[in-house]
Formats: sequence, C-alpha cells, structure tokens
Amino acid sequence: MKKMMLLITILPIVSALLFVSLTVAADSYHGDLKSKIFHNADCPNFNCESCVEIFETRDDAIKIGYRPCKKCKP
Repeated sequence: MKKMMLLITILPIVSALLFVSLTVAADSYHGDLKSKIFHNADCPNFNCESCVEIFETRDDAIKIGYRPCKKCKP
C-alpha cells in the first residue's frame, strides 16, 4: 500500500519533468562541432554524428560563432 501511495505521489512530478524535457528538446537547436553550423529539429542533419552542441536559442548559437543551416534555415 505504501508503494502505491508513493507512486501516486511522484507520478505527476515525473510526468511534469518529462513534459518540460521534451518541450525544451523540441525548441532547441543542435550545432555541428566540425562545420560550426546549427540546425532546427525539423532538419535531416539535426541528429548528425557531430551535432552534439545544444543551444536553447538561435542567438545563443550565433553568439559563439555558429551559422544557420542553409537547408532548414533556423
């Protein structure tokens, strides 16, 4: 019974955190470390092997020297 109460208590918290994580991921940009190009989530290159730099905003990427992808135009 205690385990069920704990689950009922933490389930809304876990759900909220998951929602926030997914929302942030959908709104983020991925930057390619090799080419210094960043992509939005709709771009085929968004999850490329060297696209490991993550930016919350377009301006964040530009400020440190990345340029927007010519295909997805983030």
